Amino acid sequence: MIKGLAHITGGGFEENIPRVLPPGCSAKVDLGSWPMIPIFELIRDVSGLPDRELYRTFNMGIGMVIIVKPSDLEELRSQIEEPIWVIGEVTSGNREVDLA
Repeated sequence: MIKGLAHITGGGFEENIPRVLPPGCSAKVDLGSWPMIPIFELIRDVSGLPDRELYRTFNMGIGMVIIVKPSDLEELRSQIEEPIWVIGEVTSGNREVDLA
């Protein structure tokens, strides 16, 4: 069921997701598809960093990205006792992450 698993650490989405993408694939991450937790709002407000830079640097509350087929999503939800957000999709490409 799980096609890829990326631990989002330093380097954020752009450095961690490509490590689990097969050749010929990229990922599109839909910014704002999950709630921003207060610590990142504070970092943004105090630092003055633009949101896009925050998403390039931090995990923004997403500690793990699990790649599954859309048809397997509900089964995954039934097995994981944590909140799950659909934050994007795998697209054709060259192991890049589009923060949209």
